[in-house]
Amino acid sequence: VTVAKHRALRTEDWKLIYRPTRSGPQFSLYDMHSDPDEQHDVASSRPEALAALRDALFEIVARDASVVVENGFILPR
Repeated sequence: VTVAKHRALRTEDWKLIYRPTRSGPQFSLYDMHSDPDEQHDVASSRPEALAALRDALFEIVARDASVVVENGFILPR
């Protein structure tokens, strides 16, 4: 349960969802202006937004001394 936590980052424009899976971390990205009900994942069509938000999420999470970001996964220390 500690490793399998979903995490999210919400800005005024975007919502990023991080889901760890056995095959690697998966991300979903939603445009909160045009899709406030989060029906259309735009991660594949907005790679620059995905990368910026993923990096921001990892930076925020890395401030917590109890976790580490390793190979794209957020893991307990």
